[in-house]
This record gives sequence, C-alpha cells and structure tokens, in this order.
Amino acid sequence: MQNLWNLEKYNEVSSTNDVARERSLHTKENLVVVADIQYLGRGRRGNKWVSQRGNLFFSQLLATETINSNLTFVASLSLAETIKNISKIKNISLKWPNDVLIDMKKVAGILIEQADNGMIIIGIGVNLIAHPNEQETSYPSTDLSSNDINISREKLLSEYLSYFDKNYELCLKNFDIIRKKWLKFACGLNQKVKVKYKDTIKEGVFKGIDEQGLLLLQQDKDTIKISVAEMFF
Repeated sequence: MQNLWNLEKYNEVSSTNDVARERSLHTKENLVVVADIQYLGRGRRGNKWVSQRGNLFFSQLLATETINSNLTFVASLSLAETIKNISKIKNISLKWPNDVLIDMKKVAGILIEQADNGMIIIGIGVNLIAHPNEQETSYPSTDLSSNDINISREKLLSEYLSYFDKNYELCLKNFDIIRKKWLKFACGLNQKVKVKYKDTIKEGVFKGIDEQGLLLLQQDKDTIKISVAEMFF
C-alpha cells in the first residue's frame, strides 16, 4: 500500500527542511515541500548545499517510527532506481551514507532530520540542470542534463515518490531487503577507502553496511563499525 503525499509548492524558502519542520507543528499527514529557490540549503555535518535555480529541492515530512538511518538508505536507493529507470546510464552508484553519484560525481544528496514532535524530515537536493563548480564543493559534482537526462522537476519527483513508497514498505517489513538492494549500487564496495571519523582518518576496506546501516570497515583481521563519518576514495 502506497503512502499518500500532500504536495506544497513554494517560490522561495530558507530551506525546504525548515518549512517541513514548521509544517510538522500543524499536520500529522505525509507531506512533500517543494521550492523553486532555497537560499540556506544544507547538507550533512553543517555543509552548505548549493541550490541553483532549476534544480529540484524538496523535503518529505513523514510520520514514522522507522529508524532515521534506515530512511537514508530508502531515499538514496529510490533516487538511484529512479535515475536508472529514466535513463540508459549504467554508472549510477551510492556513496555511503547519503549521496547519489553518476560517474563518481555527486548528483544528489540527502539530509535526514527529526521534527520536535517526532516526525521525520527527509531533505533532498537533485542537480537537474546545473551543478556547483569545484571551488564550491568538497566533492566533484554533476547534473542530470550533463548526462543527457532531460526530465522536469515534477516528473522526477513523481517517479521518485513511487519508488520511495515501494521501498519504504519493504523497509517496514525487513530492512535487510533494502540493505541488499542498496549494496548493489554501493560505491567502493570491497575496495580500500578512507573514512573521516571524529577528526581522525581511518583506512581500510569497505565491506558494506550492517543491519543498522553502519559502515563496515575491515582493518587487517578486524572489522569495525562506524556511524557518523565521511568516506573518501
């Protein structure tokens, strides 16, 4: 059974997550907030999200008891499946924990937050027609149009929500289903990576994610689990 989403469109906002947080005070229904412009878009760990006009910025407000980290994988997987479905591109990958890549360049990012009343906010930015230059980001980026994918914001959002609803239902039944689907897109799996964790750099082999979505990093004979960190190749 799919979720029903109420859609609210705005011209200009600080961020769609901010609007979703405010709207959580007045609704208990699933809601999608979309904006033409957001001037204070943000990513994980306080990073700025460069919000260029014409790209897609939206937030889902979801009443759920699902663990927040699980929803990161539901959302990123759904985006990857959407892009794969609307294009012939084969080099789509997912960078732990929340980035969607094309040719190892970031095309979309996700930020999960929680409203004061417990509702979950899933903020998503997708580069449709433009992407930041190298001086504006810490990681190479791209956009869909540069990869010969021409789709309207409305169509992409509709396709994404369809995949999200299906994957969300699967997640409620068993996160391991989502984990296995996500790993098929995982970037750097079984390869040497660097992980910035608590102001230190750890090196090892990326062995996937566990049942809570924690990164599994193999160092010699030991495998450690890492929660909040950033992975580099």
